Amino acid sequence: MTNALRDAPLSALPESLRDMVDLIGLPAALKLVERWGGITAVYVPKDMTPGHDLARELGYPAALKLSSVYGGDCLRNIPRCAGALRAARDRQVLRLRAENMAPRDIAPLVGLTERWVWEILNRAGEAERSRQIMLPGLG
Repeated sequence: MTNALRDAPLSALPESLRDMVDLIGLPAALKLVERWGGITAVYVPKDMTPGHDLARELGYPAALKLSSVYGGDCLRNIPRCAGALRAARDRQVLRLRAENMAPRDIAPLVGLTERWVWEILNRAGEAERSRQIMLPGLG
């Protein structure tokens, strides 16, 4: 998941996550989404320790930054970023297809069925070009 979001433009992310990126950096913010996205409240201790879940998942420096702002309170409504993830995944499918990779080979790389890869290509107008490349002389 984080690899897909890492390629997404920051403007595609919810504002609350962009604020988090400003505070703890993109890699740690993406780990936060991966681990706690969709959770309504994650407690942030005032005195962060290296062994705390947040420190282990995000890295101690990022957890310390969270603690300096949210210590003693909760992070509320951490976004799942489903729309941004779908858009990033679809861009990855199109990029791989542009590199002449076959849909059947793209599917396992992006965690989709071949049929869904074709659906993404169809929506992007790539299906006809893809079929012609896969079946030369038959299109």
